Order: sequence, then C-alpha cells, then structure tokens
Amino acid sequence: NLESLVVMSADLLVLQDLHRQELAPKLDALGIPYYILSQESTEDICKGILELGELCGVQDRAKARVAEIRSRLDALASRLKDLPRPRVLLSVSRELTLDYLETLYVAGPSGNFYNELIRMAGGVNAVEEGPSYVKISQEGVLKIDPEVILDLVGDQSYYHAPDAADPDRVFSSEHLMAPWLRLSDVKAVREGRVHILKGTFLLRPGPRIPQIVEAFARCIHPEAFPETLPEEKTPAAR
Repeated sequence: NLESLVVMSADLLVLQDLHRQELAPKLDALGIPYYILSQESTEDICKGILELGELCGVQDRAKARVAEIRSRLDALASRLKDLPRPRVLLSVSRELTLDYLETLYVAGPSGNFYNELIRMAGGVNAVEEGPSYVKISQEGVLKIDPEVILDLVGDQSYYHAPDAADPDRVFSSEHLMAPWLRLSDVKAVREGRVHILKGTFLLRPGPRIPQIVEAFARCIHPEAFPETLPEEKTPAAR
C-alpha cells in the first residue's frame, strides 16, 4: 500500500503507464517521487531506458543499452528486408487448461507494442481493426484466417493453474497444440504455421525487445534463419 511506500522512503518509484490515472495523484499528494514508463512502442521503451538512466545516474549504461537494442533491431531489419509479409495472428492470453479455444485475447492494430513487433519481424497484423487487445472466439480465428499464428503462453513456473489442473499436462506440447488443431480450415493450421512460444520475456515490453522480434521473425520467416528455434510448431493439418 501507499503508506508502506512512505515508510520505505524510496528514492524513486517506477510505474507502468496503465497506473497513471489511478496512482499519480495519490503519489503527488504524498510527495513520493515516481517515474511513469510508456511502453506502447520501441521508441517509448528506449526513451524510458534513457530517462531512467539519467534519473539513476547511469546515463552511459543506459545509452549503451539503447544503442545495443537499436543495433540488433537494425540487423534483423536487414535480414528480413524485401521478404513477403504474411498475415500474423498473435495471441497473448487464453485459458490454457482447455483443449479447445473458448476465448482468447489477440494483439490489436494499435495501442500496443506487439503490432509494431509483428511488423519488425517481417509480418503484418492479421487483426485490422479494434482496440489494443481484441477478445475473439474460435469463430473469430476462422474469420480472420491468418497465415501464421503466434501463441504466447508464458512460463509454467509462473502459471497459476486452477486447483484441478496439472501444470505439467497444461504445458505439454500436445495439450497446448490441441485447440489449434481443431481449426483445420484456418490457413496457418493447414500449412503447419502455428507456433507455441514459451517464456515470460515475450509478454514484457522492455530491453529484451530484440529477442522478442527475433523469436517472432524465426517463426514468420524461418527461411531467413538457419538456426533452430526452441518452440513448438504444429505439423500441417491434414
């Protein structure tokens, strides 16, 4: 709570932008110093790193980190230059215990950093309208008919499973793929281009943006990467 922050006498509190309206006025009233991170684009994230570096007295480290981020992104852009841009559906949240798609949240066309990362990874967002994150059903996936599906499932060690669920089963390759294999009319499923991506770093906008873009790019354009990506991919549906 806010009272404990006052007692701690923290030099700086770092907040995500989504807490601005709720917390900023209260922090101002209590005199607690804070910085609000905007994370809707790669430029927002780089700007945040530079400004935090200045506030914390480590400007040189911050500048070096931003230079590294931009250099790695430039290298990926060069590798992907002139390749075709398939339509990509990116799922950021769904009920993993089910073996069918009941409801899922996918990256919308604006107001989130995933839309930009899909483009940087050599694709185009298959969701053309809607808010930052769009709630869709199985029928919605069929209607969108993406060419590539990226399913971000997080990490088992951070997963809060319902009491009756077995986390080992939930995160098994077979179980995670099962809902998608039901959608054999979707082009991405027919052509074996559904990718299950594990890892919490994929869900967090921050300095590991180049790693996220590369993970996406390896799925969208495997021909550009001779290395093997550590992720799960469904075989083409028959």
